Amino acid sequence: VRVWPELAQMSGEELMEMQAVGYYEKQISFRNYLQGQGKDGSTVNTSWPVQSH
Repeated sequence: VRVWPELAQMSGEELMEMQAVGYYEKQISFRNYLQGQGKDGSTVNTSWPVQSH
């Protein structure tokens, strides 16, 4: 709470949305990085929290 006091003010739904958006953005960035390296980024999963394997 001392480091991230705004998190203590969020509802569970708001926290879940923040996690989902953050995860999606991180995965898109990783996919773009891989593609920029000439690698296949098509397997980078952007689903949160359910992962299909």
